[in-house]
Amino acid sequence: RYMVILLLPFLFYYLLQFDKKRLTKFIKFLLLSVSLTAAIFTIFFGKNFLIDTLIYHTQANLNIGLAQWTDQYLTLGFFTIFLSLTALLFAITRKDDKILIFAVYPLLYDVLVLSSLKTVIYHYFILSLPLLFIAIGAVFAKSEYPIVKASIIAILVFSIITNLPSIAVYLDGAGNEVFPALAAYAKENLKKDDFIFGEPRTTNYVSFVTGAKIANNYFDSDLKFVNFAGKEEVFNNVKALKPKIIIIDNRFNYISNFEGYE
Repeated sequence: RYMVILLLPFLFYYLLQFDKKRLTKFIKFLLLSVSLTAAIFTIFFGKNFLIDTLIYHTQANLNIGLAQWTDQYLTLGFFTIFLSLTALLFAITRKDDKILIFAVYPLLYDVLVLSSLKTVIYHYFILSLPLLFIAIGAVFAKSEYPIVKASIIAILVFSIITNLPSIAVYLDGAGNEVFPALAAYAKENLKKDDFIFGEPRTTNYVSFVTGAKIANNYFDSDLKFVNFAGKEEVFNNVKALKPKIIIIDNRFNYISNFEGYE
């Protein structure tokens, strides 16, 4: 994910402050690895790699201002704030510069995400968590005050308890019966060269489980991508392939554009 770019300022600052000898080596390795990876993917996937990832994310996802769905941040960010502030106060009182930057940067990262993307989802904020837990681990190990350690444990336990419903969504098969049902239906009704199309999450699942081909490889078929690629072009490409199954739900509501499709 391109969002890992937001962690680079932290790495550069850390090396400048605490490990300057490795800075040049890190820059060389970074440039080499990124160049080789980009070249390999471009060779395998051609211009689609650049269009569907770099150009798409740059044009469709970047935005200056508060992102949509900011309430998603509270799923993880609510606890990030308290843990970061705990580590921050400890670092200030102990004058520990390393803990300080590990505590501050997750908050800066969250602000960057919330202010630079059009829409945010809770898992966007996972990338900064390793930095936060390094800071919290250091505070837990170094603090001699039981109340500090108890507070950290309490926050972590509370975060797990409040997130149990979201974990249950993935573990509870009864709440996700539509996925295996659709896969079974596809296996019964599709031939080897038939195509499917529709709501991206279920469509991708059916394709992964059954091997069914998604029309024109539109794995990310939500409205944001369709608008980016051009509605008319997307629908013409899909209609030309005549998918045998189209999967629809209440979020995949632009299906009306398929008027006259059989």
